[in-house]
Amino acid sequence: MNARLSVVVAILAVGTVAASSKGPRLEAFVRDIAVFDARSGTLQFHQDILIGGTRVQAVRPHDPSPLDAKYVLNGAGKFAVPGLFDHPAPGTPSTDTRGALLARGVTSMWASGWSRTEADRWQRGLDRGEFYGPRLVGLELPARMTFPTGTRPGGSNVLDTLVRLTSVEGMTAGQALQEATLGEARRAGRDAELGSIEAGKIADVLILSEHPLMDIRNVRAIDAVIFRGEVLTQAHLHLLKQGRLKPGDGQLRSGPR
Repeated sequence: MNARLSVVVAILAVGTVAASSKGPRLEAFVRDIAVFDARSGTLQFHQDILIGGTRVQAVRPHDPSPLDAKYVLNGAGKFAVPGLFDHPAPGTPSTDTRGALLARGVTSMWASGWSRTEADRWQRGLDRGEFYGPRLVGLELPARMTFPTGTRPGGSNVLDTLVRLTSVEGMTAGQALQEATLGEARRAGRDAELGSIEAGKIADVLILSEHPLMDIRNVRAIDAVIFRGEVLTQAHLHLLKQGRLKPGDGQLRSGPR
C-alpha cells in the first residue's frame, strides 16, 4: 500500500468511527426539564432525558447541543415524573376506558381480582400492539402494601390515593409520588426496569405542565405521556380519553412490556 492510499484509508477509518460515535437516532429527547428523582423524592432541575428505543438512554444536566431524535420535547418550565401504578376496581377495564387509564398517566397496573385468562389476554394484546393501555405487573397484591385502608385496591384511582396520602396520611408530595412509582415497582418486583427515570429503565415518563411537589393534584396537568419510549402528545391523549385512538393512529408498536 503506497503512502497516499494509506492516508485515504486512515481518513475513512476516522470518519467511520466519528459517524458511529453519534449512535442511532434517538426515539425522544426531552430538553431542559425538571426530573423527579423517585429515590430521593426531590426534583433535579435543568436536565435532559435521552430515550433510545423503549429505554432511557441517559439523564444528564442540560446541554444545548442539538441531538438527532424522532421527537424533541421542550421541557423548559415543565416537570418529568415516572409513569404511575394503579389498582383499578376488580374487572377488566373496557376497550373504551383502558386507553383513558394511560392518558391519565397510569403506565402500569395490578390486575387484582382478574382471572389468569383475563390477565393473559390483556397482556398478550398489549404486547402485540393491538390497543393502548397500561402493562400488568401482577395479579395478587403483596401483603406489605402500605397504602391507606379503603383506598386500594379498587374503588378509587391513583390520583385519589395520592391526594389521600398527602392530606390524610401526612406524607409530603414527594413521598406520595415515591409510593406510587418506585415503591409500587419494588412491590411488584419490577424496580430494576420500572418506577424511576434512570438510564437503562423502560421509558415511562409523564410530562407535567405544573409543579407536582407544590400540589400533588398537579399530576393531573399532563402535557404528554411517554410509554415505552413512545411519545403521546396532547392530541393523542385527547383521543385516548375518548377511546378513539387505535393502533396505527399513533406510534403503538409491538414488543414485550
